[in-house]
Amino acid sequence: DYLTKKGLSSEASLNLEYTRAVLPPSYLNSFSNEDWVSSLDVGDGSKHIISGSYDGIVRTWDLSGNVQKQYSGHSGPIRAVKYISNTRLVSAGNDRTLRLWKTKNDNLKLTSQQQAQEDDDDEVNIEDGKTLAILEGHKAPVVSIDVSDNSRILSASYDNSIGFWSTIYKEMTVVDPLEDINNPNNKISTAARKRRKLTMKDGTIRRRAPLSLLESHTAPVEQVIFDSTDNTVGYSVSQDHTIKTWDLVTARCIDTRTTSYSLLSIAQLSTLNLLACG
Repeated sequence: DYLTKKGLSSEASLNLEYTRAVLPPSYLNSFSNEDWVSSLDVGDGSKHIISGSYDGIVRTWDLSGNVQKQYSGHSGPIRAVKYISNTRLVSAGNDRTLRLWKTKNDNLKLTSQQQAQEDDDDEVNIEDGKTLAILEGHKAPVVSIDVSDNSRILSASYDNSIGFWSTIYKEMTVVDPLEDINNPNNKISTAARKRRKLTMKDGTIRRRAPLSLLESHTAPVEQVIFDSTDNTVGYSVSQDHTIKTWDLVTARCIDTRTTSYSLLSIAQLSTLNLLACG
């Protein structure tokens, strides 16, 4: 009767569309630093956040905004930080170096590979929060790093190159910090050599060279990432307007795409086989 009175047909249909509601983020807390914050990372399943700051300090925070640990060693602003595992992290900065740090996270369990690294005789005696190794090879600020699940690190630098490193320092070549000073071909006086040795910072910390340096860009490299499904492949973007694909096994550039503008950031849409750059 209602349909008849209103002149409606019993055959009429109503189309409904379902849209998932996306709630805006809600404020939880602030994490105050002494200077600009340049980089953040969160470990898988972790309740801790790491931050890199222009004051040259890496900090570990809990979710209440309390500093759990500070990592001091860089001589300039920090540009990038990444968790390697729940016992290791890596940072990079304007001092042209990367640093491997020993950290601690009681909320996560170690994998067999991580446990093997933790049991290393050289590392067991290193205090939490100390530098495991300084990674040297870049000649300009290091502004981006990425870590793969097969113990490898990529770094992007303003020296136009990309560094390829291991998270296990024993796999890399030893660097002698006094090599230039001790080289008899360098015209440095004996007194000057002695002064430089005495003033050398972190002289007792082990130093390592990259597994390889990838060179093809003609301007500063802004960001580098591993392929999410194949950690022998990497991608980089640069101020030279290009996106490059790298074969990390042979250390060769295998593809270059050129745009009309400088590129500062890259992300992979793995399910669509696409790269987003800008």
